[in-house]
Amino acid sequence: MIHKQEDINKFVGGIPFFLVSYSHFGPEHVKGHHKHIATDMDPVSTAKNQSFYYHICKAVYGTHVSSWNREIERIGLTGGHWLLSNVMFMYFLMHCCLWAFTYLAFGKGGLWFHTLYTIAGLFWVEAINYLEHYGLRRDKEGDVFEAVNGFHSWNAPASTCAAKI
Repeated sequence: MIHKQEDINKFVGGIPFFLVSYSHFGPEHVKGHHKHIATDMDPVSTAKNQSFYYHICKAVYGTHVSSWNREIERIGLTGGHWLLSNVMFMYFLMHCCLWAFTYLAFGKGGLWFHTLYTIAGLFWVEAINYLEHYGLRRDKEGDVFEAVNGFHSWNAPASTCAAKI
């Protein structure tokens, strides 16, 4: 749903990411990943011979950095305070509230469960990214990458057809 234009779809599609404290993933996926797919600039496109565990660390760190930098650039163009107008900071506050609520409502046991739930959620989101993009790279001529097509994701129809040949 995060691919849709309507705000309600983006909101509903973002709920699972919020619950695992990964709210930035929706905008990062659409504005960063789709632009840089199958390049070293995309934190969730994994080169050959990189382990899944390396991928998780690179993706979690890299998507946060990429989203933060995009927010700073947006604020520079549109104006506003670098922190108070920053959506990444708002996500951080929302996640802190979620964790505080979990602790207050359910205690240490609830916090422990939520920690495991968050780790599992990040594991599965990044497992999908790892499997869909492992080893795929776009060709580059000079400073320009080839256009994105079905050969840049293992779950795309072109990749499925190519695998059958």
